[in-house]
Amino acid sequence: AWTNKYVYDSYKRGVIRARYELGKAGFDVPTMEATGGVEVSMSTPFHLERVGLLYSRVFEDLRGITTAMDTQISRVLSQGLIDGDGPRLLARKLVGTINGSGIGDLGLTDTLGRFIPARRRAEILARTEVIRAHHQATVQEYKNWRAENVYVVAEFLTAGDDRVCDRCAAIAAQGKTYTLEEAQNLIPVHPQCRCIVLPVQKKKQTLK
Repeated sequence: AWTNKYVYDSYKRGVIRARYELGKAGFDVPTMEATGGVEVSMSTPFHLERVGLLYSRVFEDLRGITTAMDTQISRVLSQGLIDGDGPRLLARKLVGTINGSGIGDLGLTDTLGRFIPARRRAEILARTEVIRAHHQATVQEYKNWRAENVYVVAEFLTAGDDRVCDRCAAIAAQGKTYTLEEAQNLIPVHPQCRCIVLPVQKKKQTLK
């Protein structure tokens, strides 16, 4: 339930941001207040379906993290019994596996071999999924206005600071515009990505 709360809140903020950016970019769309507020927009089938899928994704990913850690703990216990470890040493190894204090080598690692404690993995997942929810909401709100003959293409934009990674900088440097279908799963580019897509008037742009 707590993950759903944050996903929903981020998704709602994405819907609000999308409507604001459409108006800012010159699209003829009413303000959020003029259409009854964000809760009215959130109650549309398209948004309800999208946010429901995000709920399921976060739940399954968090369950994957706990399952992986459960496997690691079982391995520590099994190896400790084989090695004849006493209760205190076994407890220290279990703590080391969970919090990354460096005892043993059974911890979860990233692609560079660096240890990632279960709690840290969960934090990264949470941040990334909040970003994904915001992005999915933004793109879906752009799509929803097609029924009113508002056609949008998307422009990729980084956070614009010294923390921007090479991957995101390279995408932005292309200066490419994307159909909304192409943009749907473009962000997050990587865990904890901070990029966004902004609406562009289709009649002024040529898709590349």
